Amino acid sequence: MQPAVNGREQALRPARDMLAAWQSRLPAAPPLSVVQQGLVNRTYAVGQPPGFALQRLAAAFGEAETLRAERVAARLATAGLAAPRLVPTDDGRAGVWDAEGRFWRLCRWLPGESFTRSPSSRHIAAAGAMLARFHGALADGGSLDLPDSGFHDTARHLQAMWTALPDDPAARATAEAIGRAHAALGPLPPLPRRPGHGDAKLSNFLFAGAPPAVTAVLDLDTVGLYGLDDDLGDALRSWCNPAGEDTVSTRFDEPLFAAAMAGYLAAAPGLMAEERDGVVAGLIRIALELAARFLSDMRDCRYWRWDPAVAPSAAAHNHLRAQGQLHLAEQVLARRTALEAHIRRSQPSR
Repeated sequence: MQPAVNGREQALRPARDMLAAWQSRLPAAPPLSVVQQGLVNRTYAVGQPPGFALQRLAAAFGEAETLRAERVAARLATAGLAAPRLVPTDDGRAGVWDAEGRFWRLCRWLPGESFTRSPSSRHIAAAGAMLARFHGALADGGSLDLPDSGFHDTARHLQAMWTALPDDPAARATAEAIGRAHAALGPLPPLPRRPGHGDAKLSNFLFAGAPPAVTAVLDLDTVGLYGLDDDLGDALRSWCNPAGEDTVSTRFDEPLFAAAMAGYLAAAPGLMAEERDGVVAGLIRIALELAARFLSDMRDCRYWRWDPAVAPSAAAHNHLRAQGQLHLAEQVLARRTALEAHIRRSQPSR
């Protein structure tokens, strides 16, 4: 008779099965625990204390993205910045595919603490400074073969929103409000493409010490070529909303915004005036873009994870998220002139 398997071990079995590909590099049956269940990827700590991080990637990522992330991590290391380093499988591969077509990889564990919401403005200032250093370290990205996917094509996401919109009056009302806010933003000049993180939310930074400092930058799969308004705008959208994404009542925190920009501008003194002047508009645009993407997923509910504790259905959860990002964008839009003036005072034109 086989011994009973408790629910926790049953849930961990897929991850434990994947670890067989690294058998020679790990102790026998190492302790395994979930450390992050984000909206897309899933990460497990391997060992106690952890020595490795096992990650199941989103369906959009695989071996090519993993190898590129390793090249980026190596480049960051030359600038003294820590990032996850890949552990090859026993037969030298970057990772393994499971039966569902998801790619799994193993990286060295990095010490530090991550947060989904900022504990203090000092953490935000540290994240801003690190993002500037990250941009600087990758400024010459030619040999990294970084993609320019055009992902932040906001007009395309808005069109996709209308194409995928469910037959729901409340969803249509939200979509119309997103369209009005985007129209109020007005035309925006394109900015130079530069290497950026692509998903610089706060949980992708590890912190330690007092005052806090960033010890590492995580999840490099989205690194590519972006306008600064894309990359910094998305970061500020995340960092300056202490309410998080699972609420309609998002809140734009201006002191956090000021801390983030102080940290970034102090570490990026060579920022071009047009890039500096596009930051606030980028924050608004990316919030609206994400709102449109949440609405687009209401019909099929394929992309973002549903939390039953937040909403009664996956569609309702996506609608709530869309409303929250719209509300955030509207708050920043109302304060746009003052926020842009604050940045100009902080860094005069070159």
